[in-house]
Amino acid sequence: NSTLEPGSPEAAAAIEALERVSQSNPFIGEPHVVRAQLLMAAGDIEGGRMAAEEGLRVICMWGTVWDKRLPWEAWVAWARVIAQRAQSGSKWPSNSWEVINLGLVRQ
Repeated sequence: NSTLEPGSPEAAAAIEALERVSQSNPFIGEPHVVRAQLLMAAGDIEGGRMAAEEGLRVICMWGTVWDKRLPWEAWVAWARVIAQRAQSGSKWPSNSWEVINLGLVRQ
């Protein structure tokens, strides 16, 4: 199973590992973005906001991404969605329908 349950020991270990990666190489933004989502899912909205903003800052500074599994635009969009969600004080989605709704435009 490739999912991490928020609050699980595996999720906590992943957050710690991503923090170490970010400290070891501060010039890669993607670990910040992934950690931001995990922090948001665990309910750490402020930590998620800070990680998303740092990931976005680094990715935009370079104008390219290290992890090519997603294009630059996707990493930027993902970081922006996480940061926006955190800035609004909203919790991270807990199911696929809520994730799909992240892309809806609100009036």
